[in-house]
Amino acid sequence: MLLVLKVGLAWFASDMAPYLYSIFTFNPDISAITASHWLVQTHIVIGFLIILLVPFSRLVHFLVAPFHYITRPYQIASDGTGIQKLLEMQREDGLI
Repeated sequence: MLLVLKVGLAWFASDMAPYLYSIFTFNPDISAITASHWLVQTHIVIGFLIILLVPFSRLVHFLVAPFHYITRPYQIASDGTGIQKLLEMQREDGLI
């Protein structure tokens, strides 16, 4: 398979870099990508899909929050009864 496909760095410099430049300048030119192997095209499509899904996932927070957010457990929303019980326990213990 390696003989069929170009080797990574040479392929990126010759095909992908002009393609990405054309996308960032809002003038997409897909001629280099349409001539490439179907595995490369699939790889590019999957990469763009992952980038498009980031805003709709928890991963969007890595752009604005510290990195510990990724391993933080989910927050649990409650109806407030747990807080009321906690306040009652603190009143009984004389903490409030």
